[in-house]
Amino acid sequence: MYGVVRQTVAYADTDAGGVMYHGRYIELAERSRLQWMIGEGYSFDNIAHDHDTLLVVHKMTATFRTPARLEDNLTAHTILESVSAARSTWRTDIVRGQDLVAKVNADVVAISARRKQISRIPDELLRSLLQKSQRNKAQDRSEPFFKVHSK
Repeated sequence: MYGVVRQTVAYADTDAGGVMYHGRYIELAERSRLQWMIGEGYSFDNIAHDHDTLLVVHKMTATFRTPARLEDNLTAHTILESVSAARSTWRTDIVRGQDLVAKVNADVVAISARRKQISRIPDELLRSLLQKSQRNKAQDRSEPFFKVHSK
């Protein structure tokens, strides 16, 4: 289970030297995570309204390997790595062809939409996410997952 977003680096994504801004990698990772959720049949809006739960980024790290430049064709591959009662961990590999450009990791926590306090992931969603993360762990990880899923 993974989300994929493709993007060509536009002029608006870059600095004066034609190098993509660091914040655009984060945005690309967020869009890829959203596509994963949509592809799996989840809606952030429905989760908020039906279960009083928001899924928000608690911590994010980005590791940049090589700069993306104007007109590069990038692909962001997102995977759910783990999930617990109130937290999920996501990894996004951003690649140009088969070359890793950046890796973005996000810890996402559940909070009550009304109380704005940490809460549990709704049971039905938690069970579903646990199944998906366990399937990911069971798959062979000898190659980076973007190489396996980009074929």
